[in-house]
Amino acid sequence: MRVTRWSAAVCLFGVLPACTGDGRELGAVAQSVVVRTVVPVIDATMKTRLRAVYLAGRSAGNRAGVFAKIGDSITATGSFLTDIGCSDEVLGSHPEVAPTITFFRATAFAASRTSAWCGVANAFSLDSVAAAEGLTTADVLGAVTRSDCPAPNNNALRCELHRVLPATALIMLGTNDLERLNDVALYRSNLTEIVAETLAAGVIPVLSTIPPRRDSSALGARVAAYNDAVLAVAAAQQVPAWDYWVALNGGAMLNQGISADGIHPSIYQSQYGAVFTDAALRYGYNQRNLTALQVLAHVRSIVFDDGAPDNGATTDAGAVDAAADAPPDVVDATADRPADAAVDVTADRPADAAVDAAVDAAVDAAVDTGSTADSTPAGGVVPRIDATLKARLRAVFLAGAAAGNRAGVFAKVGDSITATGSFLVDFGCSVETLGAHGDLAPTLGFFRATTFASSRTSSWCGIANAFSIDSVAAAEGWTTGDVLGAVTRAECPAPYNNALRCELHRTLPAAALIMLGTNDLERVNVLATYQDNLTEIVNEALAAGVIPVLSTIPPRRDDATLGARVAAYNTAVTTVAATLRVPRWDYWAALTASSMMNQGVSSDGIHPSIYNGDDGANLTDAALRYGYNQRNITAVQVLAHLKAVVFDDGAPDP
Repeated sequence: MRVTRWSAAVCLFGVLPACTGDGRELGAVAQSVVVRTVVPVIDATMKTRLRAVYLAGRSAGNRAGVFAKIGDSITATGSFLTDIGCSDEVLGSHPEVAPTITFFRATAFAASRTSAWCGVANAFSLDSVAAAEGLTTADVLGAVTRSDCPAPNNNALRCELHRVLPATALIMLGTNDLERLNDVALYRSNLTEIVAETLAAGVIPVLSTIPPRRDSSALGARVAAYNDAVLAVAAAQQVPAWDYWVALNGGAMLNQGISADGIHPSIYQSQYGAVFTDAALRYGYNQRNLTALQVLAHVRSIVFDDGAPDNGATTDAGAVDAAADAPPDVVDATADRPADAAVDVTADRPADAAVDAAVDAAVDAAVDTGSTADSTPAGGVVPRIDATLKARLRAVFLAGAAAGNRAGVFAKVGDSITATGSFLVDFGCSVETLGAHGDLAPTLGFFRATTFASSRTSSWCGIANAFSIDSVAAAEGWTTGDVLGAVTRAECPAPYNNALRCELHRTLPAAALIMLGTNDLERVNVLATYQDNLTEIVNEALAAGVIPVLSTIPPRRDDATLGARVAAYNTAVTTVAATLRVPRWDYWAALTASSMMNQGVSSDGIHPSIYNGDDGANLTDAALRYGYNQRNITAVQVLAHLKAVVFDDGAPDP
């Protein structure tokens, strides 16, 4: 196993021209010591997320025996994996990778799909639309014009995923970004977009760190920051990080595995990249090819074959599990937990059909003009679910359903504005006045149909369903940090031992209604922390196969200073929803409509008001001038729209 303990900015003494005398790369920011492994650690939490992505992709036609290659000239070369595709490898002391090689060679493509010297086309030897000399992250996201990649598959990344239908993508970009663009923030943003588009296609992205630059001390000094960005994106998005840089900085490597040009990896005897003897593994491409196989073997063993996860960063992440896999193109459809209700598992497309991976536009905050529901309000309160967003959400829904999540259940995540009998509980007790909104009755009936033990609710009627169930992830005074905080409950052992994961584990919902921020802006007031925590909450929900619906927060009328902060926090909600491509429910827009009384806020200036003091499920015109009445009707409208478009595979919004 290759495990290295160092700052993410450390390089080897006297090897790289861009090193200072104390071993730091020039321009690097001091960091805490971390454990870096070449082969990614896939712990239980990451496994859950990746397996949900894998199962969703398989149901849509992606193939376990295929991976995509995304990158620049270091990837778009016959030196990277091609000889393995041509069965021209020398395994040396690494025979354990032989089953992995066989597995990924088994799925063949037309010979026209490769420029390999042997003419054999498989995942190892395929040419890639998304790998070419000089490419940056922006180029991979750029438009392509090809007859086999019509819209929405007409950027380089989506085109390749559409043509290849892989289960995994090996992604290494940055060597050109740091020279041609030199904007780490832009690089990180583009890499996040690449990860999001890959996940939306039901493909597991594996992010690789980049090799040293030895051609220029100025360029070499930038590498650490770009690799930090790779690791940060991988951690934030809970996807595997393949730390190629660590492999190249092993003590046995010649010139950090870099060739005479100072940019590209070296290769044993200038042509034998698939030789894995000790002598050959001192060269850059030989290391890249071996570690690529080890990464694929590890993902396959844990995720594809539902094997045991790693035990955190102490795991032997370099070891390869050579256990036999299912043959290529056989779906591993075994549920991780039994389904509690009938699930719509109809695939969005038949096997080997086109991947609907169009995620180039952020979630549009415009009015939900596509909904046919009579009760859909104007002003963009209910999220617009276009074809792009539908494809992503349906993949999450199907993955969750395969793991036992229930379409007729949603979770409630929030603070005291959520953890109250005023929010939805009366619907659970069947005490509503629909007024002119009779079209919502089927949605109420649907979500009332799945019941829980009465001990799971403190509602006045004693009936427990999604509307009335108590939530471990909603309590008075809570912030985003509290929702991610540890809980100790017998029913929520690790890895379910934070408030959010506990609630999703015990409830098995298909969706989660999430509203947090009212306390963050007062108790914490660090916007960056709020946005980071909200991102983590969304990622944890997605990893559980649950669709997170993010709600904006209401006005604060108790204090002018606190009230002035609301806009920035709501902007953060919108940003996270757009970046991670999940629905945004704009409750703030509903409350600030001209018909509302005091913006729907009660006399305390914090909590929503309620019609007649206790009649929150009254949806008459007079009642809808109050805050909880608006929240309850728009919650049901959001659920109705999500059910119609995503759960029931209905027409998306235009």
